[in-house]
Amino acid sequence: ELSLATLEEFLNEAGAELYYPRLKGQDLEFARPGQAPAFVKGALGIEEPPAHSVVLPPSSLDLVFVPGVAFGQSGERIGMGAGYYDRFLASIPKVTRIALAFDFQLFPRLEQEPWDQKMHWIGTETRHISISP
Repeated sequence: ELSLATLEEFLNEAGAELYYPRLKGQDLEFARPGQAPAFVKGALGIEEPPAHSVVLPPSSLDLVFVPGVAFGQSGERIGMGAGYYDRFLASIPKVTRIALAFDFQLFPRLEQEPWDQKMHWIGTETRHISISP
């Protein structure tokens, strides 16, 4: 999996307010880590902000870095199959969606279902693709 530690450090130094995904039942929300512990293991074993963290209203997000297993050059995305990001992104259609991936995760085209949400920008170690909404 791609490490975003350098990007996270850069954004923190630039003064960005970073919020991280957290599961709440079948929904995804974004919270700002606060006091220790900054992160805890969530329901799926993924580190996420703890329950006492401040949650940001989805409409306040400027952009979302979206994980995925595979991406198409027209912005298609295949996730892990539970639909957390697709449901979340459908609720905020105007937010900028960025996928950072490895070259081997990029395909010319991927089949999509009606509920699948597309990316606006995909970056790999050798290229970047800007997709018009």
